[in-house]
Amino acid sequence: MKFANPSTLWAIAAFSVFLGHAQALGDCDSGPWKAHAVGYDTGGPWCATKWKEGAAINGIQAWYNGDSVNGIEFQYTNGAAPERYGQMTGDKKEWLQWDTTQEEVEYITVWPNGRSDVKRVAAIEIKISNREPWKAGNTPKNTQGYDSPVVNGAGIIMGAYGNHGGSIDMIAFLMMESGIKNREVKDFSLNEESLNGANEKIKNANPEAIDSFTQENWTGQKMEYTVDREIRKLKSWSTTRSSSHTFGGSISASIDFGLPAIGLGGSISTEYHWETINSIETTESGEKEETLYFSVAGMIPKGEAIYCESLAFSGKYDLDYGSTIDLELQSGQRWTYHEAGTVKGVAWSRNENKCISYKKGENGAEILQAKLAEWKEKPEKEEQEKLEREQRAKESLEGGKDTAALEKKVTTLQQQVAALKKQIAALKKKNTTLQEENDQLTAELDGTAETEERRSIKIENNSRSPVPSASVVDGKRSLSFIA
Repeated sequence: MKFANPSTLWAIAAFSVFLGHAQALGDCDSGPWKAHAVGYDTGGPWCATKWKEGAAINGIQAWYNGDSVNGIEFQYTNGAAPERYGQMTGDKKEWLQWDTTQEEVEYITVWPNGRSDVKRVAAIEIKISNREPWKAGNTPKNTQGYDSPVVNGAGIIMGAYGNHGGSIDMIAFLMMESGIKNREVKDFSLNEESLNGANEKIKNANPEAIDSFTQENWTGQKMEYTVDREIRKLKSWSTTRSSSHTFGGSISASIDFGLPAIGLGGSISTEYHWETINSIETTESGEKEETLYFSVAGMIPKGEAIYCESLAFSGKYDLDYGSTIDLELQSGQRWTYHEAGTVKGVAWSRNENKCISYKKGENGAEILQAKLAEWKEKPEKEEQEKLEREQRAKESLEGGKDTAALEKKVTTLQQQVAALKKQIAALKKKNTTLQEENDQLTAELDGTAETEERRSIKIENNSRSPVPSASVVDGKRSLSFIA
């Protein structure tokens, strides 16, 4: 405490004694601050603070006349209703409002009126960084002003307390004792009413088909199917925190990309966590490309086709939440308070992959839609139909083995028949050759017989002709024929 001249020693001495015994009321009794009370212990006590909610004072206006500040009003960073103390009479000093995340309080000076009969606060002056000083009231002559303990790098008014009646008799500004070092967010929970309201809106919603697959098996052969794809979807989020209006980026925390998540059934779940940070982090919104996986495999029964969809819920959310903040100041002081806020965004659920089989001429997508409604009412039906499809595929495979064996046997028989046909053809050819040889032989035989017959006839004819006879008569040859 300091004073200007000896003429005020009597008043200041009395005031100094008063300061040593000043007691704050309620939440103003103790906290992460330093404070100097200026004024007099008259009237009734008052306390203006929201520090347990992580809020600070970011606005002040006052009423005054003469050497008295008659009334004062404060507003808070969390938007709570302004609070008034004293009487709102006299000249009005309009609002001084500032952004605690961007601007600091450089100093606060308070003057008592220095009177022994009517003890009141005479004037208040507040200097915000990069602004002209704001002053309510008149500075008394021969009275020293007293500065509140403002710490460079902090400069945040966590509240005020004092005494009042028809005027402001005493006031102390609660100045945060040091800058912020770190914070940890604990016990984060979505507001149940907000969560239930959001879930009510989407509980009857249908999931979205983000990918699909079809494969047909009309051949009756063994057939397998495999799908292994990646699907990319964009998630986004943003948060509004009550204390973000108090401390800004100096204690903001990053949020896990999955906050909050949409469950498989389309409901919003509490799959999230906060990260503890040790440095300034200003990101309270963002987006991330999430990878979903469409992976299915199996066998297709013969004479059927398979149709699969990868299904996921998506939606916008706007939810209220509560959390506990454990704040550590550079001075080593720790401070825990409750924080509320909202979280908005667009999220995707983890996808589910559904498959059905269908017959030729049917529409796989339409059948699956009908099945999804049925399975929603009777979840056990989905597993039952899957087992039945697998059984049919197994029977198809076993039947395929029998068919293959039969086809192999038929092929063998066909080969044997072909070989027999070749043998028959060869025999036929051989038979033809033999026939030709037989015919030739017959012809030759026939020709030989005819020749012999002719020869026989000739011989016979010849036997009937005169037979020549030679003789010699009288030394002369002669020829004669004997019939």
